[in-house]
Amino acid sequence: MILLQKLAFLSPGDLVLIIVVPIILVYLLPSIIGRNKSSSGSIFILNLLLGWSLIGWVAALIWALSPDKIPVVIYTQHSSNSNSRTEELVKLKKLLDDGVITHDEFGKEKYRILNS
Repeated sequence: MILLQKLAFLSPGDLVLIIVVPIILVYLLPSIIGRNKSSSGSIFILNLLLGWSLIGWVAALIWALSPDKIPVVIYTQHSSNSNSRTEELVKLKKLLDDGVITHDEFGKEKYRILNS
């Protein structure tokens, strides 16, 4: 009652600023905290739709405070497998040219090398 008497001299606009704005800020606190996260849109939707329930608000707050998962970057290094295949094919061609292997053997070995 004493608080209302002290606030009686304030205009309705002032009352909105003093009462409603802080309530909205507290309600949207999870969205404000999580605004820079990768899932900020989802946090906002959860906060907006389920923030009225304490469970939804707490869930949105926990989600906003949890760290973003760091994307795992996997670097693959091309093996020298293609170089070794090329070398094997060159050696195989030399054997064919020298008459050490037949065209049939060359074809089979070439197929094995290229499909391994």
